[in-house]
Amino acid sequence: MEPLPSFTKEEVTIFVHQMLRQRNVKFDDTVVQRINDMLGAPIPLFLQMLTQELYRQWKRNKSEALSAAVVDEVFNKSLLGEMARDKLQHYRSRIDLHYPTLEREAVCQILGNLSLSEKGLTHGALFQIYHRTESSRTGPRQGAALSQDFQRLLLHLQSDFYIEQQPDGTLDFTSRLLKIWWKKYYGYEYEGK
Repeated sequence: MEPLPSFTKEEVTIFVHQMLRQRNVKFDDTVVQRINDMLGAPIPLFLQMLTQELYRQWKRNKSEALSAAVVDEVFNKSLLGEMARDKLQHYRSRIDLHYPTLEREAVCQILGNLSLSEKGLTHGALFQIYHRTESSRTGPRQGAALSQDFQRLLLHLQSDFYIEQQPDGTLDFTSRLLKIWWKKYYGYEYEGK
């Protein structure tokens, strides 16, 4: 399984310009950069959600060109609010649907701890979380089997756009939106763990 890359900054620029210009939306030069800043690695679904909400905001206030401040407002109120909760809840629900029963608790522990981290966690720190979760089971996996299953789990999380390796070698959420959302709705479960 090979992780798919998210959009590049150039592809984001093209996408945003096409989405907004096709609808005659006025926007200033700060919008695209702010979208990149707010989303982190831009997953196509999240990029589409944000541009759609920006369009709706602009339509309500047609005289006003979109700006970085409007991107912040739409991101915080619409994407992190109730309106987008169902769409983002899919990322939590799919763990129960698509991950093996033995791995679900570990996945939630890993993502919960990552959501609380400032800049991601090291491979070793994530393995310790995985190991603690596994140790609480009856008949836990150990040694090479545990290490191989952990590596396979990380690969799945990367392929499913949950996490990615950062330039400094740490692992963190691929999407800033998903990280903030996960922290808001699930982070409290992992504080102090």
